[in-house]
Amino acid sequence: PTIKEDTAMFSVSSEFGAVSASKTPPRLDPLLIEEAQVRLPWEEQIENDNNEVACLSEEISCGQQWYQTRQLLTRLWVLPRDMSNGSWEAYAVAANNGEDRMLSCVPQLLRLPPDDIERSAKTVLSVLKLPPALLRREPLLLTVPPELLVTGFEKLLSGERERGKTQEGIDEEARLNVLEACKDTPGLLLEAATQD
Repeated sequence: PTIKEDTAMFSVSSEFGAVSASKTPPRLDPLLIEEAQVRLPWEEQIENDNNEVACLSEEISCGQQWYQTRQLLTRLWVLPRDMSNGSWEAYAVAANNGEDRMLSCVPQLLRLPPDDIERSAKTVLSVLKLPPALLRREPLLLTVPPELLVTGFEKLLSGERERGKTQEGIDEEARLNVLEACKDTPGLLLEAATQD
Protein backbone atom coordinates (compact mmCIF):
# COMPACT_ATOMS: atom_id res chain seq x y z
CA PRO A 1 0.00 0.00 0.00
CA THR A 2 1.02 3.58 -0.54
CA ILE A 3 1.16 5.99 2.38
CA LYS A 4 -0.05 9.26 0.96
CA GLU A 5 -2.15 12.14 2.15
CA ASP A 6 -3.92 14.48 -0.26
CA THR A 7 -1.43 17.23 0.45
CA ALA A 8 1.65 15.03 0.64
CA MET A 9 4.45 15.79 -1.79
CA PHE A 10 6.23 12.47 -1.32
CA SER A 11 4.81 8.97 -1.26
CA VAL A 12 6.22 5.72 0.00
CA SER A 13 5.46 2.29 -1.34
CA SER A 14 6.25 -0.11 1.46
CA GLU A 15 5.77 -3.05 -0.89
CA PHE A 16 8.83 -2.07 -2.94
CA GLY A 17 10.50 0.38 -0.54
CA ALA A 18 10.43 3.15 -3.13
CA VAL A 19 10.10 6.86 -2.51
CA SER A 20 9.01 9.24 -5.17
CA ALA A 21 8.23 12.91 -5.42
CA SER A 22 4.72 13.48 -6.61
CA LYS A 23 4.62 14.16 -10.34
CA THR A 24 1.54 16.32 -10.05
CA PRO A 25 1.54 19.79 -8.55
CA PRO A 26 0.20 19.84 -5.00
CA ARG A 27 -3.17 21.25 -4.00
CA LEU A 28 -2.44 24.24 -1.84
CA ASP A 29 -4.24 25.68 1.15
CA PRO A 30 -6.14 28.89 0.21
CA LEU A 31 -4.87 30.61 3.40
CA LEU A 32 -1.28 29.80 2.39
CA ILE A 33 -1.95 31.24 -1.07
CA GLU A 34 -3.30 34.43 0.48
CA GLU A 35 -0.23 34.72 2.73
CA ALA A 36 2.05 34.13 -0.27
CA GLN A 37 0.85 37.36 -1.83
CA VAL A 38 2.19 39.48 1.04
CA ARG A 39 5.22 41.41 -0.20
CA LEU A 40 8.49 41.02 1.63
CA PRO A 41 10.20 44.23 2.80
CA TRP A 42 13.06 43.95 0.28
CA GLU A 43 10.87 43.25 -2.71
CA GLU A 44 10.38 46.07 -5.14
CA GLN A 45 6.89 47.46 -4.97
CA ILE A 46 5.18 46.42 -8.18
CA GLU A 47 1.86 47.98 -8.94
CA ASN A 48 -0.71 45.37 -9.86
CA ASP A 49 -4.33 45.83 -10.68
CA ASN A 50 -6.89 43.39 -9.27
CA ASN A 51 -6.93 41.24 -12.43
CA GLU A 52 -3.20 40.62 -12.22
CA VAL A 53 -3.43 39.74 -8.53
CA ALA A 54 -6.30 37.34 -9.20
CA CYS A 55 -4.29 35.74 -12.00
CA LEU A 56 -1.33 35.42 -9.66
CA SER A 57 -3.54 33.75 -7.07
CA GLU A 58 -4.82 31.29 -9.66
CA GLU A 59 -1.29 30.47 -10.82
CA ILE A 60 -0.20 29.84 -7.25
CA SER A 61 -3.21 27.69 -6.39
CA CYS A 62 -2.54 25.26 -9.23
CA GLY A 63 0.78 24.47 -7.52
CA GLN A 64 2.90 24.38 -10.68
CA GLN A 65 5.30 27.09 -9.51
CA TRP A 66 5.89 25.37 -6.16
CA TYR A 67 6.35 22.05 -7.96
CA GLN A 68 9.21 23.57 -9.99
CA THR A 69 10.68 25.26 -6.92
CA ARG A 70 10.46 22.03 -4.93
CA GLN A 71 12.32 20.14 -7.67
CA LEU A 72 15.20 22.62 -7.72
CA LEU A 73 15.44 22.75 -3.92
CA THR A 74 15.63 18.95 -3.90
CA ARG A 75 18.40 19.00 -6.51
CA LEU A 76 20.33 21.47 -4.35
CA TRP A 77 19.79 19.33 -1.20
CA VAL A 78 17.86 22.10 0.51
CA LEU A 79 14.90 19.71 0.66
CA PRO A 80 15.76 16.11 1.52
CA ARG A 81 16.33 13.45 -1.12
CA ASP A 82 18.69 10.90 0.42
CA MET A 83 17.34 7.68 1.90
CA SER A 84 20.61 6.17 3.08
CA ASN A 85 20.20 6.93 6.80
CA GLY A 86 16.68 5.82 7.63
CA SER A 87 13.50 4.11 6.70
CA TRP A 88 11.49 4.98 3.63
CA GLU A 89 8.48 5.94 5.72
CA ALA A 90 10.56 8.25 7.93
CA TYR A 91 11.97 9.90 4.82
CA ALA A 92 8.54 10.64 3.36
CA VAL A 93 7.35 12.10 6.65
CA ALA A 94 10.53 14.19 7.02
CA ALA A 95 10.28 15.44 3.43
CA ASN A 96 6.68 16.54 3.86
CA ASN A 97 7.42 18.14 7.23
CA GLY A 98 10.36 20.01 5.70
CA GLU A 99 8.19 21.41 2.94
CA ASP A 100 5.37 22.28 5.32
CA ARG A 101 7.78 24.08 7.64
CA MET A 102 9.40 25.95 4.76
CA LEU A 103 6.07 27.10 3.32
CA SER A 104 4.62 28.05 6.68
CA CYS A 105 7.71 30.21 7.36
CA VAL A 106 7.89 31.70 3.86
CA PRO A 107 4.67 31.29 1.87
CA GLN A 108 6.10 33.72 -0.70
CA LEU A 109 8.06 30.76 -2.08
CA LEU A 110 4.78 29.78 -3.74
CA ARG A 111 4.76 32.90 -5.92
CA LEU A 112 8.39 33.86 -6.42
CA PRO A 113 9.90 32.71 -9.72
CA PRO A 114 11.81 29.43 -9.30
CA ASP A 115 14.77 30.93 -11.19
CA ASP A 116 15.06 33.73 -8.60
CA ILE A 117 14.88 31.24 -5.73
CA GLU A 118 17.51 29.09 -7.42
CA ARG A 119 19.87 32.07 -7.86
CA SER A 120 19.52 32.94 -4.16
CA ALA A 121 20.06 29.32 -3.12
CA LYS A 122 23.12 28.95 -5.34
CA THR A 123 24.54 32.21 -3.98
CA VAL A 124 24.27 30.94 -0.40
CA LEU A 125 25.59 27.48 -1.29
CA SER A 126 28.20 28.12 -4.00
CA VAL A 127 29.30 31.72 -3.66
CA LEU A 128 29.14 32.16 0.11
CA LYS A 129 29.93 28.47 0.72
CA LEU A 130 27.30 28.00 3.42
CA PRO A 131 25.58 24.62 3.97
CA PRO A 132 22.07 23.65 2.77
CA ALA A 133 21.10 23.24 6.43
CA LEU A 134 21.20 27.04 6.77
CA LEU A 135 18.58 27.38 4.03
CA ARG A 136 16.42 24.74 5.71
CA ARG A 137 16.71 26.58 9.02
CA GLU A 138 16.29 30.06 7.48
CA PRO A 139 14.22 29.63 4.30
CA LEU A 140 13.64 33.39 4.12
CA LEU A 141 17.18 33.60 2.66
CA LEU A 142 15.77 31.94 -0.49
CA THR A 143 13.72 35.09 -1.15
CA VAL A 144 16.57 37.59 -0.81
CA PRO A 145 18.14 38.71 -4.10
CA PRO A 146 21.68 37.32 -4.58
CA GLU A 147 23.30 40.74 -4.72
CA LEU A 148 21.86 41.59 -1.27
CA LEU A 149 23.12 38.28 0.13
CA VAL A 150 26.64 38.94 -1.15
CA THR A 151 26.55 42.55 0.11
CA GLY A 152 25.37 41.39 3.53
CA PHE A 153 28.12 38.78 3.73
CA GLU A 154 30.70 41.37 2.70
CA LYS A 155 29.45 43.71 5.47
CA LEU A 156 29.97 40.94 8.01
CA LEU A 157 33.38 40.14 6.54
CA SER A 158 34.42 43.78 6.64
CA GLY A 159 33.47 44.01 10.31
CA GLU A 160 35.44 40.86 11.08
CA ARG A 161 38.51 42.20 9.22
CA GLU A 162 38.32 45.39 11.28
CA ARG A 163 38.45 43.36 14.48
CA GLY A 164 41.51 41.44 13.25
CA LYS A 165 43.33 44.57 12.08
CA THR A 166 46.16 43.79 9.65
CA GLN A 167 47.45 40.44 10.83
CA GLU A 168 48.88 38.12 8.22
CA GLY A 169 46.33 35.59 6.91
CA ILE A 170 43.44 37.56 8.36
CA ASP A 171 41.30 37.35 5.21
CA GLU A 172 40.93 33.58 5.36
CA GLU A 173 40.50 33.61 9.12
CA ALA A 174 37.92 36.41 8.88
CA ARG A 175 36.02 34.51 6.19
CA LEU A 176 35.97 31.34 8.31
CA ASN A 177 34.77 33.32 11.33
CA VAL A 178 31.95 34.90 9.32
CA LEU A 179 30.94 31.51 7.87
CA GLU A 180 30.77 30.02 11.37
CA ALA A 181 28.86 33.03 12.69
CA CYS A 182 26.30 32.75 9.86
CA LYS A 183 25.85 29.04 10.59
CA ASP A 184 25.60 29.51 14.36
CA THR A 185 23.66 32.78 14.68
CA PRO A 186 20.08 32.62 13.39
CA GLY A 187 19.16 35.62 11.28
CA LEU A 188 22.68 37.09 11.08
CA LEU A 189 23.06 36.88 7.29
CA LEU A 190 19.44 37.87 6.68
CA GLU A 191 19.77 40.95 8.87
CA ALA A 192 23.06 41.99 7.26
CA ALA A 193 21.62 41.47 3.77
CA THR A 194 18.39 43.38 4.33
CA GLN A 195 19.61 46.32 6.42
CA ASP A 196 19.96 49.68 4.71
